[in-house]
Amino acid sequence: RLWALDHLETPPDGILYIHRRESQDAGLNRFQSAFFVALGIDLPVRVVEDSARVETLLVPGQGFGLGEISAGTKSFRDFVHARFGRDVAPEGGGRLYISRSRLGTNRGKLLGEERIEQELAAQGYEIFHPQHHDMATQIARYKAAKQVVASEGSALHLFAFAGRSDQSVALIPRRRSPATAHIIRHLESFTGRTPTVINALREVWQPTSSKRKRLAAGEPDLPLLQARLRAAGFIGDGPTWAPLTEDDIRAALGPNHRPTGETLLD
Repeated sequence: RLWALDHLETPPDGILYIHRRESQDAGLNRFQSAFFVALGIDLPVRVVEDSARVETLLVPGQGFGLGEISAGTKSFRDFVHARFGRDVAPEGGGRLYISRSRLGTNRGKLLGEERIEQELAAQGYEIFHPQHHDMATQIARYKAAKQVVASEGSALHLFAFAGRSDQSVALIPRRRSPATAHIIRHLESFTGRTPTVINALREVWQPTSSKRKRLAAGEPDLPLLQARLRAAGFIGDGPTWAPLTEDDIRAALGPNHRPTGETLLD
């Protein structure tokens, strides 16, 4: 709803913010604070946790979110394009791989991702772990890259805010989920360019303790992944990537996953 800041004759005295979940800590977290900074917003932000009385409350329409609105309204896209990261200079190389391999054991993953990283590093890609960098550094890398390969995840939402139509993005899904379509829609709408989706999953593994797809682990067909990245122009020729063995898969998963029988190869 922040898009309305560029359409008010008089700036408001501040912003009221309500957490999405009641369990969240009081105040803004580091990511939220950095996001306001990236948008050039210096108004005071008050997090409302209980009933509150406001002299004049402006509630603009929602300009962005999950589902169909992940494309954003034109007003919100214009707001982001005019403001997001405008004071951050590009910094980094022309090839970037956005990784999930260091997010921890309780997160969805792409099996064998360390192997993918090794192969892409040999092709000149910087292996980038967004959670280890502040937002300004993330924006700087995303602005600098000409070719981006990414394991599907929420980091691509931040890239979409900073990305441009002259950048090529290859997205590697790690599960079968409607969330992937939301990420693609966000990238298309905000950057003006459709990402190349590299479907190369020969199995999807689900934790036995949960049915949540965001926790699934995708097992890629590495030779197929290589071939499709090469065909799309993201890598050059080289020796065929060795496929994951059963021992590789079990070592990466541990004992508490089950195969779903799902594939994503088309």
